[in-house]
Amino acid sequence: MDKKEILKADVQEFLNQQTNYDASQCLTVICDGPAYFILYGDDLQSGVAGFGKTPDQAYEDFKVNWYRYMEPVR
Repeated sequence: MDKKEILKADVQEFLNQQTNYDASQCLTVICDGPAYFILYGDDLQSGVAGFGKTPDQAYEDFKVNWYRYMEPVR
């Protein structure tokens, strides 16, 4: 498995723990040169994203943004 596939599997596992359905249908992982991008959803405006220079940085950024997204609106 390459880094992109490992990252996607890690994020899928995280999302499966957070949600009650298979998140793989809405998950995109892109490696563009030295950057990694994770998108859960249709686009940046309505979904959750994470960015980083390494898979770990992108994954951590994604998790931070996921928890922000899931916070109740006050």
